[in-house]
Amino acid sequence: MLHAILQSSQVIDWSHLTQLAERHSVMPLVYENISRYCADRVPAKILLPLKQQFRANGIRNLMRTRELLTLLNELRQQGILALPFKGPEMAVSAYGDLARRQFSDLDILVPEVDLVRARDWFMTMGDRMKIERATLTDSQYELFVRSPQIHRFIRECAYPFVRQSSQTVVELHWRVMPKHFAFSIDSPALWQNLETVSILGEEVTKLSTENSLLLLCGHGSKDCWDKLARVCDIAALIHTHPELDWPFLMNRAKQLGGQRLVLLGLLLAQMLLGTSLPPMIQEAIAADTVLPALAEETATALFANHASQQPFRATQFHLKIRERWLDKARYFSRIAMTPTTLDWQMYPRSTFPPLLYYLLRPVRLILQARGKQLVRE
Repeated sequence: MLHAILQSSQVIDWSHLTQLAERHSVMPLVYENISRYCADRVPAKILLPLKQQFRANGIRNLMRTRELLTLLNELRQQGILALPFKGPEMAVSAYGDLARRQFSDLDILVPEVDLVRARDWFMTMGDRMKIERATLTDSQYELFVRSPQIHRFIRECAYPFVRQSSQTVVELHWRVMPKHFAFSIDSPALWQNLETVSILGEEVTKLSTENSLLLLCGHGSKDCWDKLARVCDIAALIHTHPELDWPFLMNRAKQLGGQRLVLLGLLLAQMLLGTSLPPMIQEAIAADTVLPALAEETATALFANHASQQPFRATQFHLKIRERWLDKARYFSRIAMTPTTLDWQMYPRSTFPPLLYYLLRPVRLILQARGKQLVRE
Protein backbone atom coordinates (compact mmCIF):
# COMPACT_ATOMS: atom_id res chain seq x y z
CA MET A 1 0.00 0.00 0.00
CA LEU A 2 2.89 2.37 0.68
CA HIS A 3 4.19 2.04 -2.86
CA ALA A 4 0.72 2.99 -4.18
CA ILE A 5 0.81 6.20 -2.14
CA LEU A 6 4.36 6.93 -3.25
CA GLN A 7 3.45 6.45 -6.93
CA SER A 8 0.37 8.67 -6.69
CA SER A 9 0.30 12.42 -7.23
CA GLN A 10 -0.53 12.97 -3.58
CA VAL A 11 1.49 15.70 -1.86
CA ILE A 12 3.72 14.08 0.79
CA ASP A 13 5.33 15.74 3.79
CA TRP A 14 8.66 13.91 3.53
CA SER A 15 10.00 15.11 6.86
CA HIS A 16 6.88 13.91 8.66
CA LEU A 17 7.04 10.60 6.79
CA THR A 18 10.61 9.95 7.92
CA GLN A 19 9.71 10.86 11.52
CA LEU A 20 6.85 8.36 11.42
CA ALA A 21 9.11 5.73 9.89
CA GLU A 22 11.58 6.12 12.73
CA ARG A 23 8.93 6.13 15.43
CA HIS A 24 7.30 2.98 14.05
CA SER A 25 10.61 1.18 13.35
CA VAL A 26 9.88 0.76 9.64
CA MET A 27 12.66 2.95 8.24
CA PRO A 28 14.19 0.15 6.09
CA LEU A 29 10.83 -0.64 4.48
CA VAL A 30 10.09 3.04 3.81
CA TYR A 31 13.52 3.63 2.26
CA GLU A 32 13.22 0.50 0.13
CA ASN A 33 9.88 1.64 -1.28
CA ILE A 34 11.03 5.21 -1.82
CA SER A 35 14.20 4.16 -3.64
CA ARG A 36 12.24 1.72 -5.81
CA TYR A 37 9.23 3.84 -6.75
CA CYS A 38 9.85 7.56 -6.35
CA ALA A 39 13.44 8.46 -5.53
CA ASP A 40 13.25 11.30 -8.07
CA ARG A 41 10.44 12.96 -6.08
CA VAL A 42 12.24 13.02 -2.75
CA PRO A 43 14.44 15.99 -1.78
CA ALA A 44 18.11 15.06 -1.46
CA LYS A 45 18.18 16.33 2.13
CA ILE A 46 15.61 13.62 2.96
CA LEU A 47 16.80 10.80 0.71
CA LEU A 48 20.51 10.89 1.61
CA PRO A 49 20.02 10.55 5.41
CA LEU A 50 17.50 7.75 4.78
CA LYS A 51 20.01 5.93 2.62
CA GLN A 52 22.70 6.34 5.27
CA GLN A 53 20.36 5.05 7.98
CA PHE A 54 19.42 2.08 5.81
CA ARG A 55 23.05 1.13 5.28
CA ALA A 56 23.92 1.67 8.96
CA ASN A 57 20.98 -0.50 9.98
CA GLY A 58 22.14 -3.26 7.62
CA ILE A 59 25.70 -3.20 8.98
CA ARG A 60 24.48 -3.13 12.58
CA ASN A 61 22.10 -6.03 11.93
CA LEU A 62 24.87 -8.05 10.31
CA MET A 63 27.15 -7.58 13.31
CA ARG A 64 24.40 -8.51 15.79
CA THR A 65 23.44 -11.53 13.74
CA ARG A 66 27.00 -12.83 13.77
CA GLU A 67 27.03 -12.30 17.51
CA LEU A 68 23.76 -14.23 17.82
CA LEU A 69 25.08 -17.19 15.82
CA THR A 70 28.21 -17.34 17.99
CA LEU A 71 26.06 -17.19 21.12
CA LEU A 72 23.77 -20.01 19.94
CA ASN A 73 26.78 -22.21 19.15
CA GLU A 74 28.40 -21.54 22.52
CA LEU A 75 25.20 -22.40 24.38
CA ARG A 76 24.84 -25.56 22.29
CA GLN A 77 28.33 -26.59 23.43
CA GLN A 78 26.99 -26.30 26.99
CA GLY A 79 24.18 -28.69 26.09
CA ILE A 80 21.57 -25.92 25.96
CA LEU A 81 19.23 -25.57 22.99
CA ALA A 82 18.43 -21.87 22.56
CA LEU A 83 15.88 -20.69 20.01
CA PRO A 84 16.21 -17.18 18.57
CA PHE A 85 13.00 -15.25 18.01
CA LYS A 86 12.20 -11.76 16.78
CA GLY A 87 15.45 -9.96 15.79
CA PRO A 88 17.52 -11.61 13.04
CA GLU A 89 15.34 -14.73 12.93
CA MET A 90 12.22 -12.71 12.09
CA ALA A 91 14.13 -10.54 9.61
CA VAL A 92 15.04 -13.64 7.61
CA SER A 93 11.85 -15.67 8.20
CA ALA A 94 9.45 -12.85 7.35
CA TYR A 95 11.40 -10.52 5.05
CA GLY A 96 14.10 -12.76 3.64
CA ASP A 97 16.73 -10.10 4.31
CA LEU A 98 18.50 -8.98 7.49
CA ALA A 99 18.57 -5.36 6.31
CA ARG A 100 14.78 -5.01 5.94
CA ARG A 101 13.92 -5.07 9.65
CA GLN A 102 14.99 -2.87 12.57
CA PHE A 103 15.98 -4.54 15.82
CA SER A 104 18.24 -3.73 18.73
CA ASP A 105 18.18 -6.44 21.39
CA LEU A 106 18.72 -10.13 20.72
CA ASP A 107 16.07 -12.50 22.09
CA ILE A 108 16.66 -16.19 22.80
CA LEU A 109 14.40 -18.78 24.42
CA VAL A 110 15.67 -21.69 26.53
CA PRO A 111 13.73 -24.45 28.33
CA GLU A 112 13.02 -23.40 31.91
CA VAL A 113 14.92 -26.45 33.19
CA ASP A 114 18.07 -25.00 31.57
CA LEU A 115 17.49 -21.43 32.74
CA VAL A 116 19.86 -21.40 35.73
CA ARG A 117 22.66 -23.01 33.71
CA ALA A 118 22.19 -20.52 30.88
CA ARG A 119 22.04 -17.58 33.30
CA ASP A 120 25.20 -18.72 35.07
CA TRP A 121 26.98 -19.15 31.74
CA PHE A 122 26.29 -15.51 30.81
CA MET A 123 27.64 -14.39 34.16
CA THR A 124 30.81 -16.46 33.84
CA MET A 125 31.36 -14.67 30.51
CA GLY A 126 31.42 -11.35 32.40
CA ASP A 127 28.00 -10.19 31.18
CA ARG A 128 25.94 -8.06 33.58
CA MET A 129 22.24 -8.50 34.16
CA LYS A 130 20.05 -5.42 33.81
CA ILE A 131 17.56 -5.14 36.64
CA GLU A 132 14.38 -3.51 35.40
CA ARG A 133 11.67 -1.79 37.47
CA ALA A 134 13.89 -1.65 40.57
CA THR A 135 17.12 -0.01 41.74
CA LEU A 136 19.14 -2.50 43.78
CA THR A 137 22.15 -2.06 46.03
CA ASP A 138 25.25 -4.10 45.23
CA SER A 139 24.39 -6.66 47.91
CA GLN A 140 20.79 -6.92 46.66
CA TYR A 141 22.07 -7.36 43.10
CA GLU A 142 24.24 -10.32 44.14
CA LEU A 143 21.29 -11.95 45.92
CA PHE A 144 19.08 -11.30 42.91
CA VAL A 145 21.31 -12.69 40.19
CA ARG A 146 22.24 -15.81 42.16
CA SER A 147 18.71 -16.70 43.25
CA PRO A 148 17.33 -19.94 41.78
CA GLN A 149 13.79 -18.65 42.38
CA ILE A 150 13.72 -14.96 41.52
CA HIS A 151 12.69 -15.59 37.91
CA ARG A 152 9.16 -16.27 39.23
CA PHE A 153 8.80 -12.55 39.96
CA ILE A 154 10.16 -11.15 36.69
CA ARG A 155 7.09 -10.18 34.72
CA GLU A 156 8.67 -10.17 31.27
CA CYS A 157 10.04 -13.70 31.90
CA ALA A 158 13.49 -12.71 30.65
CA TYR A 159 16.91 -11.89 32.07
CA PRO A 160 18.35 -8.97 30.06
CA PHE A 161 22.14 -9.30 29.88
CA VAL A 162 24.50 -6.60 28.65
CA ARG A 163 27.31 -8.42 26.91
CA GLN A 164 30.73 -7.37 28.12
CA SER A 165 32.34 -7.75 24.70
CA SER A 166 29.88 -5.69 22.63
CA GLN A 167 27.39 -3.99 25.01
CA THR A 168 24.61 -5.70 23.05
CA VAL A 169 21.58 -6.54 25.17
CA VAL A 170 20.63 -10.22 25.01
CA GLU A 171 17.31 -11.14 26.57
CA LEU A 172 17.40 -14.67 27.96
CA HIS A 173 13.78 -15.85 27.96
CA TRP A 174 12.26 -18.89 29.61
CA ARG A 175 8.80 -17.90 28.37
CA VAL A 176 7.93 -15.97 25.22
CA MET A 177 4.92 -14.27 26.84
CA PRO A 178 4.68 -12.75 30.33
CA LYS A 179 2.76 -15.03 32.67
CA HIS A 180 0.49 -12.20 33.86
CA PHE A 181 -0.74 -11.65 30.28
CA ALA A 182 -2.56 -15.01 30.53
CA PHE A 183 -1.92 -16.06 26.93
CA SER A 184 -0.31 -19.38 27.72
CA ILE A 185 1.48 -20.04 24.45
CA ASP A 186 4.40 -21.32 26.57
CA SER A 187 3.25 -24.93 26.69
CA PRO A 188 5.08 -28.06 25.54
CA ALA A 189 3.40 -27.51 22.15
CA LEU A 190 5.61 -24.45 21.64
CA TRP A 191 8.64 -26.72 21.44
CA GLN A 192 7.01 -29.09 18.96
CA ASN A 193 7.25 -28.90 15.17
CA LEU A 194 10.40 -26.79 15.36
CA GLU A 195 11.76 -25.58 12.03
CA THR A 196 15.11 -24.44 10.71
CA VAL A 197 16.05 -21.30 8.85
CA SER A 198 19.32 -20.45 7.10
CA ILE A 199 20.92 -17.33 8.59
CA LEU A 200 24.23 -16.24 7.06
CA GLY A 201 24.71 -19.77 5.78
CA GLU A 202 24.05 -21.49 9.12
CA GLU A 203 21.01 -23.68 9.80
CA VAL A 204 19.32 -22.32 12.92
CA THR A 205 16.51 -24.02 14.85
CA LYS A 206 13.48 -21.82 15.44
CA LEU A 207 9.80 -21.89 16.42
CA SER A 208 7.30 -23.13 13.84
CA THR A 209 5.85 -20.46 11.57
CA GLU A 210 2.40 -20.90 13.13
CA ASN A 211 3.76 -20.43 16.67
CA SER A 212 5.78 -17.43 15.46
CA LEU A 213 2.58 -15.85 14.14
CA LEU A 214 0.80 -16.52 17.44
CA LEU A 215 3.76 -14.92 19.21
CA LEU A 216 3.67 -11.82 16.98
CA CYS A 217 -0.05 -11.35 17.65
CA GLY A 218 0.50 -11.90 21.37
CA HIS A 219 3.36 -9.40 21.62
CA GLY A 220 1.53 -6.84 19.51
CA SER A 221 -1.52 -7.08 21.76
CA LYS A 222 0.59 -6.99 24.93
CA ASP A 223 2.16 -3.73 23.74
CA CYS A 224 -1.20 -2.34 22.54
CA TRP A 225 0.02 -2.30 18.92
CA ASP A 226 2.22 0.70 19.63
CA LYS A 227 4.29 0.40 16.44
CA LEU A 228 3.43 -0.25 12.81
CA ALA A 229 6.45 -2.59 12.61
CA ARG A 230 4.49 -5.17 14.62
CA VAL A 231 1.77 -5.24 11.96
CA CYS A 232 4.38 -5.31 9.18
CA ASP A 233 5.97 -8.41 10.70
CA ILE A 234 2.62 -10.22 10.60
CA ALA A 235 1.93 -9.16 7.02
CA ALA A 236 5.43 -10.16 5.87
CA LEU A 237 5.33 -13.55 7.61
CA ILE A 238 1.97 -14.38 6.01
CA HIS A 239 3.17 -13.25 2.58
CA THR A 240 6.40 -15.26 2.81
CA HIS A 241 4.68 -18.43 4.08
CA PRO A 242 1.60 -19.21 1.97
CA GLU A 243 1.75 -22.77 3.33
CA LEU A 244 0.62 -21.62 6.79
CA ASP A 245 -1.57 -24.15 8.60
CA TRP A 246 -4.51 -21.84 9.34
CA PRO A 247 -6.74 -24.47 11.03
CA PHE A 248 -3.90 -25.34 13.43
CA LEU A 249 -3.28 -21.65 14.13
CA MET A 250 -6.91 -20.91 14.97
CA ASN A 251 -7.36 -24.08 17.04
CA ARG A 252 -4.33 -23.14 19.12
CA ALA A 253 -5.55 -19.56 19.51
CA LYS A 254 -8.96 -20.75 20.67
CA GLN A 255 -7.46 -23.28 23.12
CA LEU A 256 -5.30 -20.52 24.60
CA GLY A 257 -8.19 -18.08 24.97
CA GLY A 258 -6.53 -15.76 22.49
CA GLN A 259 -8.70 -16.03 19.40
CA ARG A 260 -9.74 -12.37 19.46
CA LEU A 261 -6.23 -11.03 19.96
CA VAL A 262 -4.94 -13.19 17.10
CA LEU A 263 -7.78 -12.14 14.81
CA LEU A 264 -7.12 -8.51 15.74
CA GLY A 265 -3.51 -8.79 14.59
CA LEU A 266 -4.59 -10.42 11.33
CA LEU A 267 -7.33 -7.83 10.77
CA LEU A 268 -4.89 -4.95 11.32
CA ALA A 269 -2.57 -6.46 8.71
CA GLN A 270 -5.48 -6.62 6.29
CA MET A 271 -6.77 -3.09 7.06
CA LEU A 272 -3.43 -1.28 7.11
CA LEU A 273 -1.30 -3.29 4.69
CA GLY A 274 -3.75 -5.11 2.43
CA THR A 275 -2.81 -8.60 3.61
CA SER A 276 -4.88 -11.33 1.99
CA LEU A 277 -6.53 -13.63 4.53
CA PRO A 278 -8.15 -17.03 3.82
CA PRO A 279 -11.95 -17.46 3.97
CA MET A 280 -11.89 -19.25 7.35
CA ILE A 281 -10.16 -16.22 8.92
CA GLN A 282 -12.54 -13.79 7.25
CA GLU A 283 -15.49 -15.79 8.62
CA ALA A 284 -14.01 -15.83 12.14
CA ILE A 285 -13.48 -12.05 12.00
CA ALA A 286 -17.05 -11.48 10.81
CA ALA A 287 -18.39 -13.67 13.64
CA ASP A 288 -16.80 -11.49 16.35
CA THR A 289 -18.96 -8.39 16.63
CA VAL A 290 -16.44 -6.66 18.90
CA LEU A 291 -13.57 -6.79 16.40
CA PRO A 292 -14.48 -4.06 13.86
CA ALA A 293 -14.71 -1.27 16.44
CA LEU A 294 -11.70 -2.63 18.33
CA ALA A 295 -9.60 -2.67 15.15
CA GLU A 296 -10.63 0.89 14.25
CA GLU A 297 -9.82 2.07 17.77
CA THR A 298 -6.44 0.31 17.68
CA ALA A 299 -5.52 1.68 14.25
CA THR A 300 -6.44 5.21 15.37
CA ALA A 301 -4.36 4.89 18.55
CA LEU A 302 -1.44 3.52 16.54
CA PHE A 303 -0.95 6.86 14.80
CA ALA A 304 -2.06 9.06 17.70
CA ASN A 305 0.22 11.12 19.89
CA HIS A 306 1.51 8.56 22.43
CA ALA A 307 2.00 11.26 25.04
CA SER A 308 -1.76 11.74 25.18
CA GLN A 309 -2.63 8.16 26.07
CA GLN A 310 -4.83 7.79 29.11
CA PRO A 311 -3.68 6.07 32.29
CA PHE A 312 -4.71 2.41 32.50
CA ARG A 313 -5.31 2.28 28.74
CA ALA A 314 -3.18 -0.86 28.51
CA THR A 315 -5.21 -2.68 31.15
CA GLN A 316 -8.48 -1.66 29.50
CA PHE A 317 -7.20 -2.79 26.12
CA HIS A 318 -5.94 -6.13 27.48
CA LEU A 319 -9.39 -6.84 28.89
CA LYS A 320 -11.13 -5.92 25.62
CA ILE A 321 -9.10 -8.37 23.56
CA ARG A 322 -10.29 -11.32 25.67
CA GLU A 323 -13.37 -13.15 24.46
CA ARG A 324 -13.78 -15.28 27.61
CA TRP A 325 -14.61 -13.90 31.05
CA LEU A 326 -12.35 -16.51 32.63
CA ASP A 327 -9.35 -15.09 30.76
CA LYS A 328 -10.30 -11.53 31.75
CA ALA A 329 -10.42 -12.61 35.39
CA ARG A 330 -7.16 -14.54 35.11
CA TYR A 331 -5.38 -11.54 33.59
CA PHE A 332 -6.72 -9.10 36.18
CA SER A 333 -5.94 -11.35 39.14
CA ARG A 334 -2.38 -11.97 37.97
CA ILE A 335 -1.75 -8.26 37.45
CA ALA A 336 -3.08 -7.52 40.93
CA MET A 337 -1.66 -10.42 42.92
CA THR A 338 1.54 -11.74 41.31
CA PRO A 339 4.65 -10.43 43.15
CA THR A 340 7.28 -8.47 41.25
CA THR A 341 10.89 -7.47 41.81
CA LEU A 342 9.67 -4.46 43.82
CA ASP A 343 7.92 -6.80 46.25
CA TRP A 344 11.05 -8.96 46.58
CA GLN A 345 13.04 -5.80 47.34
CA MET A 346 11.08 -5.33 50.58
CA TYR A 347 12.68 -8.50 51.94
CA PRO A 348 15.52 -9.48 49.59
CA ARG A 349 16.67 -13.08 49.91
CA SER A 350 18.34 -15.51 47.53
CA THR A 351 16.04 -18.36 48.55
CA PHE A 352 12.62 -17.83 50.05
CA PRO A 353 9.11 -19.22 50.47
CA PRO A 354 7.23 -17.65 47.50
CA LEU A 355 4.03 -17.33 49.57
CA LEU A 356 5.79 -14.69 51.67
CA TYR A 357 5.83 -12.24 48.75
CA TYR A 358 2.18 -12.83 47.92
CA LEU A 359 1.54 -11.59 51.46
CA LEU A 360 3.98 -8.68 51.17
CA ARG A 361 2.60 -7.44 47.84
CA PRO A 362 -0.65 -5.88 49.17
CA VAL A 363 1.34 -4.28 51.98
CA ARG A 364 3.69 -2.64 49.46
CA LEU A 365 0.83 -1.47 47.24
CA ILE A 366 -0.97 0.09 50.21
CA LEU A 367 2.22 1.88 51.32
CA GLN A 368 2.86 3.02 47.75
CA ALA A 369 -0.68 4.40 47.41
CA ARG A 370 -0.41 6.09 50.81
CA GLY A 371 2.87 7.70 49.77
CA LYS A 372 1.30 9.15 46.63
CA GLN A 373 -1.60 10.49 48.66
CA LEU A 374 0.79 12.23 51.08
CA VAL A 375 2.64 13.81 48.15
CA ARG A 376 -0.63 15.20 46.78
CA GLU A 377 -1.55 16.53 50.23
